[in-house]
Amino acid sequence: MRRLTKRRFFSNSEVSRQHAGLMTVSFLMIFLGLWGVSGFAERTIRFLIYFNPDLTSELLSSISGIFVFVGSMLLTVQAFLIVRHEKESVEEKQKLDEALLKSIADGIIATDEKGIIVFLNPQAEHILMCEENEWKRKNIFEFIGLYDEREKKISKSTHPLQKLFFLKEDAVPFLTKPKGFFYLKKEGSQKKIPVSLNISPVIIQGVLHGTVIALRDITKEKEIDEMKSGFISVAAHQLRTPLGSIRWNIELLMEEMGTSFPEAVKSIIQNIYETNKRAIGLVNDLLNISHIEEGRFDDRPEHVLLGPIIQSVIQEYISEIEKMEISVSFDVKKYILIDVIVDPRRFRDVIQNIIGNAIRYNVSRGSISIIIEDRKNEIIISVSDTGMGIPDNEKEKVFSRFFRGSRAILSVPDGSGLGLFIVRSYIERWGGRIWFESVENKGSTFYFSIPILK
Repeated sequence: MRRLTKRRFFSNSEVSRQHAGLMTVSFLMIFLGLWGVSGFAERTIRFLIYFNPDLTSELLSSISGIFVFVGSMLLTVQAFLIVRHEKESVEEKQKLDEALLKSIADGIIATDEKGIIVFLNPQAEHILMCEENEWKRKNIFEFIGLYDEREKKISKSTHPLQKLFFLKEDAVPFLTKPKGFFYLKKEGSQKKIPVSLNISPVIIQGVLHGTVIALRDITKEKEIDEMKSGFISVAAHQLRTPLGSIRWNIELLMEEMGTSFPEAVKSIIQNIYETNKRAIGLVNDLLNISHIEEGRFDDRPEHVLLGPIIQSVIQEYISEIEKMEISVSFDVKKYILIDVIVDPRRFRDVIQNIIGNAIRYNVSRGSISIIIEDRKNEIIISVSDTGMGIPDNEKEKVFSRFFRGSRAILSVPDGSGLGLFIVRSYIERWGGRIWFESVENKGSTFYFSIPILK
């Protein structure tokens, strides 16, 4: 610390020489003055008076006082120069900080602890189409409207900034998810701008002093994403009709072949049928993703008994379960009366994906356990298996689109990597959540919750 202070003090050689000279003269003047009135100088004063009667002790004291006064004045000048130099250094640092903030490509908004806007860099002004006299000292909740992905205005009570102000010293940074964004709109404007947000609290010595918001206009990225989704939707629709026709003809052929076809031909037709079935499933997944991203959820919620649906899904997989000799633990009678309000088709899709994965990535003679917990405000369903598990370095990607684990690909080459992405989208749409625990080579447990609507 001492070394840093020294380097800072002597950063300007000319100023440093001035300071050093003034300090030397000041201390010398004070020393002479104090020495003149001290007890150590008493004999010297008497000696001078003896040889020069005109000199008196009062005169010498006055001279000493002058030295002290001049030295003090010089020290005062020195202190003034140091303070002025420090002030200039602080002002230069502030100008440098402000220049750095203004040069950042992303928009930067800073607020105080009450949400009052104290700074917008030029990029933020450009995104919001405003000038300093419009935003200065305005409350961010009143000046900027925040909308979700469905362009529904977010209330102040659920606003990410409000959460930070409420938590104060316990606040943590808020970062928009990779595929998530918000719309910003300046008060009085009709234009909404899609942006990704990074909101950070400014905490000094345990006290919240404000927030800093980094926002990036993702209009172009969103347009490209919409074009990609549109292409996938069109391609999936175009593929759906011929694949459905092929499936219909294969089923007709399978009904007519009877005993007139050799076993080798029957096996080939069966393989074609299974391949066609997987292709139709992939097309349906692509259409579901397109609908999810466009916000077109064809949800028809109703009271659904969970136990019977889960039991029927288990029966759908009974041939695979018996082939792998997997034991399934699910007490349908215990959960027969538990119900939730969801779309039964979507709920069946969720259960099919999770139980299907538990079977597909399990080990021979493994086990699966399905449990339903009826809690106060939500229903939690867990599906545990004794399969290959998920490596730690792949866990954060499990719910991503088109992602399949390295071991999963080796074990089951067929798959789109869309199932869990769709499952999470459905569950979050219902207001629930999904998570998992997994240990490699020991198995995984997937949990998901559904809120109880009253």
